[in-house]
Amino acid sequence: PIRDAEALARKLTYLYEHPRERIAMGRAACDYVQQFTWENYHREVISHYDAILNQRR
Repeated sequence: PIRDAEALARKLTYLYEHPRERIAMGRAACDYVQQFTWENYHREVISHYDAILNQRR
């Protein structure tokens, strides 16, 4: 919950006490953000422009 310092402390303590889960979460986060590279963004924008232009033809 927002502005719940005790909840945040519990979550941080949990991660501190469970290193394997913490590491797995970190790896999953790293994998997730890979989809937001500039190259992927560029590819997605070009794809949208191509789709729009092809609809007009």
